[in-house]
Amino acid sequence: MTRRLNLCLCLLLLNCHLTGFSQDSTKKITLLADRIDVAVPAGFVRLSPERIQEKYAGDKRPSEVLTDNDDAYFKIMEMPQRVSANEVGQYKSFHMSQMKKESNIEWLFDDYQKSVNGNWGIIKVIYPSLQRYVHYFFTSMDGKLLLMSFECNAKDWKKYEGIGDAIYQSIKVR
Repeated sequence: MTRRLNLCLCLLLLNCHLTGFSQDSTKKITLLADRIDVAVPAGFVRLSPERIQEKYAGDKRPSEVLTDNDDAYFKIMEMPQRVSANEVGQYKSFHMSQMKKESNIEWLFDDYQKSVNGNWGIIKVIYPSLQRYVHYFFTSMDGKLLLMSFECNAKDWKKYEGIGDAIYQSIKVR
């Protein structure tokens, strides 16, 4: 009996880790003029355009930012690079080669996935000097690169990794 209980508890914990967050603790939102649907943790709030402009100066300003009070962020950037759906894998390889030239990156994971929801590049890294964990996921939208990221403090990355995975898995680009 104890063995079964332990097995059930292990399976429950594994399920919680793999799903990142439960359906009850999420909210579905639409971003970029109804072009993207995504489920994010219920505690995430959308930053106003004014706050985004204050927080992110320069030409690499995200189009959308959601946060849970500055511990974790989900960002969307509409990039100027022309990338077709078939070129997403090549872009991921190029982006990885550029990132690997930076000496201060701890590489965690990378992948290229073809799915019914498009072709996606995925990269997970830790920037030790910035003390940030960043989960990049990108695709093509209207023939241009759509770059999204989920990031948090590096010390908390294991706690947040499942949330980043769940956000990525929930994204629908129209």
